[in-house]
Amino acid sequence: MTARNVFFALLMAILAVPLAACLPVEDVLPRQHVVEWPGQRLLFVADERAGRVQSFHLGSGAPVACAQTRQSRHSRVRDMQLDVPHGKLWVLGYNGISVYDARSLVLQRYIPVEGASISALRIEGDRVVLLAGSGTTVGEIDSRSSVFG
Repeated sequence: MTARNVFFALLMAILAVPLAACLPVEDVLPRQHVVEWPGQRLLFVADERAGRVQSFHLGSGAPVACAQTRQSRHSRVRDMQLDVPHGKLWVLGYNGISVYDARSLVLQRYIPVEGASISALRIEGDRVVLLAGSGTTVGEIDSRSSVFG
């Protein structure tokens, strides 16, 4: 009976590999957020599961890694937007918003938004609009980082 159980366990393990390969790509790979800053020749990349953002310098060859954020308070990235006039990178996590200096990726401030149903950010002048999954506005942050809504 033991040999039979071992055989079935091996058979199931062998069958699991091709079945996993049949899963949709969205279920296997994390979604990545990519933002480009053409004026500074920088590219910012964060994946949905990681709490870190990396920046890359876009030269004439392959992208070169420039900076990486330290471990942040948010565990996953939901959205990422670049505020070009102020040189800030806004990163929406599940527990709040991290605001980084876009050139160095040094955290400048953290804005907790726990319990909010925010799915995306949109930068409009001197304010950041907080959006629900449906696209409706659920709040905003002014230049002093005060949350309204």
